[in-house]
Amino acid sequence: MKVNCRLLKSIIAAVVMVFMAGVVVGCAGGAGGKQSKGGMPQRLTIGASEPGSSWYPMAAAMKEVLEKEFPGTKVDIFYGGGDINLKALEEKKIDFGITFGVTAADAKAGKGRFEKPLQNISSAMGLYLAALQMVVRPDSGINSISDLKGKKISTGMPGYATTGIFEQILPLYGLKKEDVKWVSGTASDIAGMFKDRTIDFCAVHSTIRVPFPMIQDIASQTPITLLGIDDQIMEQLREMNPGHQKVVIPANLYRGLSKEVTTEGTVGMLATRADLSEEVVYNVVSALIKNADYLAKAVADLSYISADKSSKGLGISLHPGAEKYYKEKGTL
Repeated sequence: MKVNCRLLKSIIAAVVMVFMAGVVVGCAGGAGGKQSKGGMPQRLTIGASEPGSSWYPMAAAMKEVLEKEFPGTKVDIFYGGGDINLKALEEKKIDFGITFGVTAADAKAGKGRFEKPLQNISSAMGLYLAALQMVVRPDSGINSISDLKGKKISTGMPGYATTGIFEQILPLYGLKKEDVKWVSGTASDIAGMFKDRTIDFCAVHSTIRVPFPMIQDIASQTPITLLGIDDQIMEQLREMNPGHQKVVIPANLYRGLSKEVTTEGTVGMLATRADLSEEVVYNVVSALIKNADYLAKAVADLSYISADKSSKGLGISLHPGAEKYYKEKGTL
């Protein structure tokens, strides 16, 4: 019997992610446990994504800052995804989680893949501006999203925000999600599948300050082209959800790409539990923005962080603790 090793690897990765998420949360206990000095809990949990993703080093850098600023607090990292982290906040499994402003708005409204509104989520701060980067081969015959019918595509693992957002974009180009063949995978899986032509298209939301490692890996061995989003489609996306933004991917970000590409974008943000104490959220936001220079050196994406930018484009209402901080800084 033939075994699709790459598919088997993706399935195992998904199972491991779910298992590890449970382990991390089980160890953490969240902010509802014992308190350390200064009103901070002994443990906090930040939802990110798996190692190798762009979100994991962000969470690791934030963990380092928070444990330095609050020596009595241990920070754990939860392996989730944009949708998963919001659902974990709702269920009080984590205390903070990385997601996108457009995803948070859908979750709060109970739209799209969120069957009911999530009540226990609020925003803390913007972390970076993410662009939808959609990769195809120049010889694929795919010149627009409308050409994807019957094609094999990957937008990451189940529960990733890019997958949910892309499902909403497809109908605007006359396609249903059933019209394409979805293939799940981690970033390293996707790079391999694209290079060996197992998939025809891949997409990720990531910063455009620096190349995204997965796409950079692909472009180092395979000619690529990036698809764009039409202005008319962008207007429809904004009407659906104001968290969508027009973003221009600069020329020469990746090997062989000499022209800029206009695409959809959204703010990558740190969400939090609405029922978390005002003091804890205030302290976390204050500590992270205070250490913005260090965070930017640790992860270039995080150079976006500032008292001015981090309060904007978040899709859902600010937590009272975050709101207090931004008002003190005069940015609200």
